[in-house]
Amino acid sequence: MASTSTTKKEIASELLPLIRVYKDGTVERLWGSPYVPPCPHDPQTNVSSKDITISHYPTISARLFLPQNQIYQKPQHLLPILVYFHGGGFCFESAFSSDHHRLLNRLVSQAQVLAVSVEYRLAPENPLPNCYQDCWDALQWVSSHRTHKELDANNTNKEPWLVNYGNFDKLYIGGDSAGGNIVHNVAMKAGVERLCGDVKILGAFMSHPYFLGSKPIGSEPKGEDFEKWLPCKVWKFLYPLAPGGIDNPTSKKNPLRDQILRDEKLFIAQSHFARRNLKLRRSKSVRPNFARQKIIRRAKSLCATNFCATTIHRRSKS
Repeated sequence: MASTSTTKKEIASELLPLIRVYKDGTVERLWGSPYVPPCPHDPQTNVSSKDITISHYPTISARLFLPQNQIYQKPQHLLPILVYFHGGGFCFESAFSSDHHRLLNRLVSQAQVLAVSVEYRLAPENPLPNCYQDCWDALQWVSSHRTHKELDANNTNKEPWLVNYGNFDKLYIGGDSAGGNIVHNVAMKAGVERLCGDVKILGAFMSHPYFLGSKPIGSEPKGEDFEKWLPCKVWKFLYPLAPGGIDNPTSKKNPLRDQILRDEKLFIAQSHFARRNLKLRRSKSVRPNFARQKIIRRAKSLCATNFCATTIHRRSKS
């Protein structure tokens, strides 16, 4: 009787309960929602979605979302553009995952925007800070459509939805968790480097953004417990050679101090480790509520009117 043998792969490192890396270089993600395909017509939200490729090298793609009523509207009404960066600790989740697909469907339906949800490369296969460059390149790609309002043979890489329905005078960026961190860093870069077509970021929102520093604040764990805290372990696991460690500028930011936007408004949905270095001006009528329905409502308000009840106002230089 022939004998069979199985070889168990050896673990090189792991960050439980999120991710496991094997010595053969493969990565097993233990957390995250399942992949779902785009939908030409979502019956619940009346939103169409499709997947597109932004770059083959490096590999950057996106899922686009468009309110279906815009396709048949005559004359066509140009929509604000939202470039969205998904969360997931820089190492899991996707623009194509079920939770972000549902979120963008609802947001696009209620806010009446054209959304580009960016699929950036994940760590640890693609170490930080690659994701920041991917998202900047994606934003530049979106901005490049401003000068291509008519498709022709020389514009085969231009996306018709952006050309036909996008209002580049109303460009916004947004993201959750690690995506919120990316929003901040991309906006900082946009403050010193021009986007294609001289497009400006009109506003931004960050849902529960991921910021940390080596000195615990507020209710963050202290001493050895801080080193064992999952948000701290994630950063050290994914970016062990970061200059300055956990105090690397990409992880420790103060949007109010750094004046990340050339324009006026930045909305932050606060969470436990989003409170680091942030000072919010909150309307007395607004109570803290971090449910995603509130995120959608306030993002809708930001994209529609460039104002929402909870804002951070840009400080003028003294």
